[in-house]
Amino acid sequence: GFTLSHAATGSATETLTISLFRDETLGYVIRDISVYGAGSGSGTGVGINVFNSPQIRFERVRVTSCGSHGVQMQYSWDLYAGNCIFGGNGGNGMEILNQVNLLNLVSCMFVSNTGHGFHLRTGAVVSISNGDFESNGMHGCFLESSFATTVTSCDFENNNTSNGGYSNLFVGNSSTYDIGPVIFGNNFSGATTAAYSIVVDTAFKTMIYGNEFSSLNRSRLDTSGTSVTAGNTFVGDTNAVAGDVDKFMSGIGIQ
Repeated sequence: GFTLSHAATGSATETLTISLFRDETLGYVIRDISVYGAGSGSGTGVGINVFNSPQIRFERVRVTSCGSHGVQMQYSWDLYAGNCIFGGNGGNGMEILNQVNLLNLVSCMFVSNTGHGFHLRTGAVVSISNGDFESNGMHGCFLESSFATTVTSCDFENNNTSNGGYSNLFVGNSSTYDIGPVIFGNNFSGATTAAYSIVVDTAFKTMIYGNEFSSLNRSRLDTSGTSVTAGNTFVGDTNAVAGDVDKFMSGIGIQ
């Protein structure tokens, strides 16, 4: 593997390490490298920045200790990350903004970031599988706005270490089309500080089923805030912790 490290110079601002811009004829493959920043909180530096670029692949990439986000993407499509680690960054592990479509994350770890483990805003056709979201300061996985998103076979533990009222998984503001977010086959455990394990906020036609919950700090259905949108389906899960106040789910907050 190849390692890129930030050399501290005493400056308060860390610059980004890798930046990828548009190339419509050839995608990029980043494989078997480690990117180490100057340390969480050291500045505003981003480890890898992807802007307006198609067909990007990250394979066995580690991005850690950046002052801000580990990876930031905007206006890009057909993206894949497999067996990657995004941890210990001063912002989010991955910050995905502004129409990032056809995104596939497989067996990636988002751990111990100061912000969210993973943050998606305005993305379509997103698949997240076999991921680990653990000990992040804010949401473990923050799906702020998405269409046709699937989260499956992932492990969520001990997020919201900042104790700021965040959740392990936040699903919000999904499209009004027929394909809403689908959350199934995941494990939620050890959320000792998270207000809720899953929060669904103004997400249309969300399906949540077949998940396992254990060792949660709170286990109830929150109906405060904005009204619940129509078409959501919540199916009771096995191994849910005791104390349910709703027949649908344990550890879910609906706002």
